[in-house]
Amino acid sequence: MKIFFYVGRNEENLSGMSSKIWKIQRVGRSVTTYWAGAKMAKSRKLAAVGKFSSKKTTFPSFRDAEEFESRIILRKLKSGYERKPRRKKSTR
Repeated sequence: MKIFFYVGRNEENLSGMSSKIWKIQRVGRSVTTYWAGAKMAKSRKLAAVGKFSSKKTTFPSFRDAEEFESRIILRKLKSGYERKPRRKKSTR
């Protein structure tokens, strides 16, 4: 699963800011996207507000699903979303 965050200006909100979480998961010919509003948690990390909404789309071929996933990720990156960095495994 790939996770993306958006924190930026939104003139429609009273605070003038907007925080969102967006996830995408491809399994075989199916692509599922998840999204929710976000807020800053005590640990200074973004956490979802409420439950995630989701949408699942099934494609006729594996290749169509891959192309759709790539296309929608590029669209999110262009609109200001950033990819969540992967955690480094501890070497203890």
